[in-house]
Amino acid sequence: MSSLDERLRRLRGGAAEHPAARDPAAAPLGAAPVAPPLAERLQRLAPLRARPRRPARLTEAELAALLGAEPVAPGVLACCERLPLDQLHRQLGCPWPPLATSTLAALLPELLPEVSAAVQPDVHGETSAAGPGVADPAGWRLLDTETSGLAGGTGTWVFVCGIGSIAAGHLQIHQYLLTRPDAEVALLACIDAALAGASLLISFNGKTFDLPLLATRWRLSRTLPAAGRDRTPAAAVDLGPADAARHCPHAHSGPAAASGLRTLLTADLPHLDLLHPLRRAFARRWPDCRLASAEARLLGLQRGDDLPGAAAPAAWRDWLQLGDPGRLGAVLRHNRLDLVALLALLPALVAVQRDPAAHGADVLAVARQLRRQGHLTQARAVLTAAGPDLEAGAALLLADLHRQQRDWPAALAIWRRLAAAGEVRARECLAKYHEHVSGDLASALAHARALPASAAREQRCRRLGARLGNGERLVL
Repeated sequence: MSSLDERLRRLRGGAAEHPAARDPAAAPLGAAPVAPPLAERLQRLAPLRARPRRPARLTEAELAALLGAEPVAPGVLACCERLPLDQLHRQLGCPWPPLATSTLAALLPELLPEVSAAVQPDVHGETSAAGPGVADPAGWRLLDTETSGLAGGTGTWVFVCGIGSIAAGHLQIHQYLLTRPDAEVALLACIDAALAGASLLISFNGKTFDLPLLATRWRLSRTLPAAGRDRTPAAAVDLGPADAARHCPHAHSGPAAASGLRTLLTADLPHLDLLHPLRRAFARRWPDCRLASAEARLLGLQRGDDLPGAAAPAAWRDWLQLGDPGRLGAVLRHNRLDLVALLALLPALVAVQRDPAAHGADVLAVARQLRRQGHLTQARAVLTAAGPDLEAGAALLLADLHRQQRDWPAALAIWRRLAAAGEVRARECLAKYHEHVSGDLASALAHARALPASAAREQRCRRLGARLGNGERLVL
């Protein structure tokens, strides 16, 4: 019988390993040593491959110099930029007309109804001892954040916060970069100081994403001052008044300076989220309502070499884990362009609200919002400007606006046209008109009988028949 080694060799399809190759002590006395396998000998001969050495991690000062920033607190860098308002269209590279402080102040009242109804802002923009009014651009703050993840939630960090303000015909942009997680309290202190004295916050999807995330990070940091206490997060991280004034020149001093972020997170600060009017106007017209889509379609802007916002989390992880700052500059640039775009979108959205049909917007949705806000004349003008090709819902809304103004000829013309096309709601409006306004009960009954079968139709027909003195049994 063959030995076990031979059988194993046949099963493996190769030569069996000699026992001496595994254990030299097992070789018979006087036998020549057996050489190890070829692969083992080649491995011994091959030189050890040296692992690539990571470059030395940049110090905070070196990172600040690379990004054109300045350390404002341990673990927090600040980038500041001042852009003339009349040059912002060149900064974006889009053909939109130049902006001016007076232009923005005149446009805002048309967008103010988008602000939370719980807040009653000073639409005249008068400056008081407490600070500028809501319609005064000096009190506006533009907010945009870059985060460690796009889903939000407790485990998501804010590592870049950009805040824009308007002063002396310029857009001042202050960006705060978190270079290490243990400096989050200092970052929140900078945000708090930058928001102090604000009268209006402007964001894009800030109500759903940025503010809830900032609220979560603030609560987790355990630095949120209790209501009425004169305690600032800045004191906890030793961010002195000189630093706050240098990096947040628009921040107010005194007790009000401690309330910037608290005022925002407790909904005491009016908030204009531009996603809401944009989505209302274009949700049924565009594939999506992202900021990039609004820039391309309303401003004519295409960010060719811009870092996508979805790549920002990986850029921060590269810095934290590998010490690679390569894409942090691109993240800051992306954040800066977002802030500039927020300001440029204000006149664009006002133009859409004034003439939605000319911009391919949803005329019915815009007119409904204007009506809810009490702007009946503007809603009627928007619908009339869209021409006779209005969809049925928009035409019915226009007829109802004419009804409210008791412009019966205009309302009747729309109802009759729609009823002839088979619109049931228009037929019902004609029945109501002839019963309650013109008193033509026969016409009212004729229109009521043309309605689809329902309990309401039956009740209306019986009532009209009784009023006509018609004793015959109605065929319903």
